[in-house]
Amino acid sequence: YSDVLLNMAGWPLNKTDTYALSAEKAKEVIDSGQYSLMADYGEVFRTNNNAESIFGLQYNVAGGLPQRGFGSSAVPLEEVAETGASGWQDFCTEITFFNDAPDCKRTDDTFYTTLKLRQEDGSYDLVPWDSPRTRIQRPYFKKFRSGLMGDGVAETDSVIFSMGPSTDKSLDVIRYASTLLNYAEASAMASTPSADSYDAINQVRDRAGLPPLTAGLTQEQFRDSVVYEKAYEFAGEFGSRWFDIVRLQ
Repeated sequence: YSDVLLNMAGWPLNKTDTYALSAEKAKEVIDSGQYSLMADYGEVFRTNNNAESIFGLQYNVAGGLPQRGFGSSAVPLEEVAETGASGWQDFCTEITFFNDAPDCKRTDDTFYTTLKLRQEDGSYDLVPWDSPRTRIQRPYFKKFRSGLMGDGVAETDSVIFSMGPSTDKSLDVIRYASTLLNYAEASAMASTPSADSYDAINQVRDRAGLPPLTAGLTQEQFRDSVVYEKAYEFAGEFGSRWFDIVRLQ
């Protein structure tokens, strides 16, 4: 509900009075104590229904309902596992978006930048994403490769053992991180950036491996900082970025 109210505050409704209610609803979730950020960002995408999963869609391969956004779908076509399975290359990331990412552990966990190209002798040659030896010279999404306990891509830094397109990985539609960032933005826009507003975004930044946000920002500077944080916290996830772009035009 907090997310709905935050979007109502922007274009096309521009009901800025909903900022305060959005902050209130997000604070209810925060104060409930039911959710917390996972210590390791990468683990969010290798576990189901974890501590920060507020609402997720459930999948089950054995039951005939596989999740296919993880595993082979996020792997470049030229990558081939020892089993002979290859990537589907259904999606990758945009270069400018990748280049603008902050230098932190979350970025390392998010983007796949070194491709493993299998050679005729079965060994793997490691090449950067922008090498002319790659098909499209684009980074991919590392966080969507593994699936649940290796039911997507099973690999080390230098070898791909197996690769599957069907996983049991749940799809998190609402994570606790979004509640924290919604609260940060909505509370700041309802009045001014407060200590609680800063605390909310800094929890997300700390987990990402980033320093605290600069103090003393104006209301608009703070909002833009939160929106930038959301872009990389939820890179490639369930339309989060699209809604922010639309509501802020």
